[in-house]
Amino acid sequence: MHDAKQAFKEIARVTKPGGKIVIADSYWNSLKIDGIPNEDSEIVKKAYLGFIKNPSIAANLKDLFLAEGFTEKDISQEIMKLEFHGLQELELVLWIKPSLELGEKVGVITADEGLHVLQEIQATQESKIKTSFDLYIIKGIKP
Repeated sequence: MHDAKQAFKEIARVTKPGGKIVIADSYWNSLKIDGIPNEDSEIVKKAYLGFIKNPSIAANLKDLFLAEGFTEKDISQEIMKLEFHGLQELELVLWIKPSLELGEKVGVITADEGLHVLQEIQATQESKIKTSFDLYIIKGIKP
């Protein structure tokens, strides 16, 4: 989403008083892949932070609600750590090769970094790979 503030303004505008809004979004700054070297996990995160338009918006969703007139009592926020185990789940969640290629295309990682990460992931024992990131869930009732 290019302009999260404007999008939320529109969501709040069309919601009737007493209407409920629920938004869930991934907080990509928390992305971590265990089982590979930390530097390689950071390269994957750097790729994601480079091509996702608002990679940190999840942490600011509550502020968007407040800016549109919701009060603290109208809002609830949960943060869940999502965990995915093994190479297959890593691939299903992150689409690792296309994501690294996109990170290279937008210039946030090099081709060598992407290739190195792929080799590390493929060389890692399936059971040792664990991918995790935080999911923010914000619920509000329009006053």
